[in-house]
Amino acid sequence: MKKIFILVILFSNIVTIAQSKKEQIITLENRVDSFRLALSSETKAKLKNEKRNALEIIDLNNEIREKSLLVEQIKKENSDFEKELLSKGKLITILQSEIENNKLKIDSLEAEIKYGASSFKVLDVSKYNPEKLPHQGQISFKRIWHDLNGENIVLFTLKNYELFVYHYVIKNDIVRQLRKVYDIEADCEYDLSLYFIDSSIVISDLDQDNYGEITFAYRKACRSDVSSSTMKLITLENGEKYIIRGTTKIPGYSEESQKKIDPSFYNAPHPFLTNANRIWQANIID
Repeated sequence: MKKIFILVILFSNIVTIAQSKKEQIITLENRVDSFRLALSSETKAKLKNEKRNALEIIDLNNEIREKSLLVEQIKKENSDFEKELLSKGKLITILQSEIENNKLKIDSLEAEIKYGASSFKVLDVSKYNPEKLPHQGQISFKRIWHDLNGENIVLFTLKNYELFVYHYVIKNDIVRQLRKVYDIEADCEYDLSLYFIDSSIVISDLDQDNYGEITFAYRKACRSDVSSSTMKLITLENGEKYIIRGTTKIPGYSEESQKKIDPSFYNAPHPFLTNANRIWQANIID
């Protein structure tokens, strides 16, 4: 009897312990389910945020691409517009140069008409062979006129990096050199340029003293980029020399041209400087 009682008590305790364990297991399972549910919700929320961010990134990339295309289009339109402006600016400059040169021709013709009986007269050819006159280099240009000195021949020659201008007068078969101009552009490791400006060469008798003047300009440069050239303008009369020094102007660049008038011009007849300034302005564009 006593043994039976003990067994009953033990079985009751075992049942109680088993029930307690079962409740603990159920509680743990509930917690695990709750944790899984919470984890699942957080993961979904995270994935949802990542998806939204990815869509926003795609939208931003598309917007950047569209704006980039718009910027390129605007750049192209601006480039075309700048080219058009530059082209029109060059055309205006060329027309202005032609107008100035035509004015010089008109002035010369008017002077010739008014003072036709004077000793000054522009000639097309010379009675003397210019090639026989002493000179260095190749003849680029020659100009001829007649005045009180007789027949005037001016030779413009170039030799490598050297520039020469010879003013000869011939009277009664006697040849005299009134003036020689020399310049050089040496020791150039880049692009060398040295040349006369054909359109700048003008023969005149502005002070009407029956001694002709010849005005001309030339450019020289040693450069490795887009930059101005040195320009010089000279007027010669009866052995005297008057000069302007400066630089050219290149369309499309901000660089301004420079100009320095030598004091010799201020001692010359007033029309000389007026004429020189007009020729300078007509040929300032490089």
